[in-house]
Amino acid sequence: MNKKYFLPLLLTSIWLFIIVLFYVCLSQTGQTVEEFTFSLYLFIQESSYIGVLLFIALYLLRPLFFIPASPFVIFSGILFWFFWGIIICTIANMLSTIFSYYVWYATGGKVIESREWFHRVKKLQSSLEKNTFSSVAMMRLLSFPFDLTNYICGILKIPLIPYVLATVAGVPSTSTFVLAGSAFYGQEISSFADLTNNINYTYLYSAVVFFVLLIIFSKILKKYSKFW
Repeated sequence: MNKKYFLPLLLTSIWLFIIVLFYVCLSQTGQTVEEFTFSLYLFIQESSYIGVLLFIALYLLRPLFFIPASPFVIFSGILFWFFWGIIICTIANMLSTIFSYYVWYATGGKVIESREWFHRVKKLQSSLEKNTFSSVAMMRLLSFPFDLTNYICGILKIPLIPYVLATVAGVPSTSTFVLAGSAFYGQEISSFADLTNNINYTYLYSAVVFFVLLIIFSKILKKYSKFW
C-alpha cells in the first residue's frame, strides 16, 4: 500500500469503528441520541474534575467527526459558568489546535496536495510562514472557522509554536459563546427543554452586545489588514 494513504485509511477505519460502536451502544441501552447526550451532560456536570477531563477529551476528538466547536463552547458556559468556561475552553482549544494540526499534517497534506484546487490554498502559505503568529491571530480575531484554520495550517505545515500561541487571540470570540451559555448555568433540569425555564438575561444580552461589538471590530480590522 502506498505510504501516503496508510495514515488516512487508518484514521478513517478508527473513525468508522467509533461511529459503529456509538450506535451499537445506543441500540444496547435503548437510548436516543438526545437521551445519550443528556446523560453525558449530567455526568460531566456532576463529576467535577473527571467531568472536566471528559469534556476536554470530547472537545479534542470532535474535529475527527467534523463537529463544530461552537456548541461545545456554549455548553462550557452552561456546565462550568463564564469564568471557568473560558479557562477550560482555552485549554481545550489549545489541545484541539495541536491535535488537528498533527492529524492534517500527517494525513491531509499527503492526500490532497496533489488536487487541482490545492494551489488556491497554497497562496496562503507564504503569508502564513513569514508571519505565522500575526496571520493566524488575524484569522482567529476575524472569526475564521476554527477547525478550517487548523486544517489549513496542518496541511501547509505552518510552524507549530507561533500557530498554537496565536490561538489565544481567539479568546474574545470564545468568550462571547461562553457568556451566552452562562445564561443557562446552574439550573436543575431533567431535559434540555428545561434550559429555557430560568434564563439569566443579563448574561444573554451581554453576549449579544459583545458579539455585535466583535463583528464591528472584525470589520474594521479586516478593512485595514494587509493580510486580507
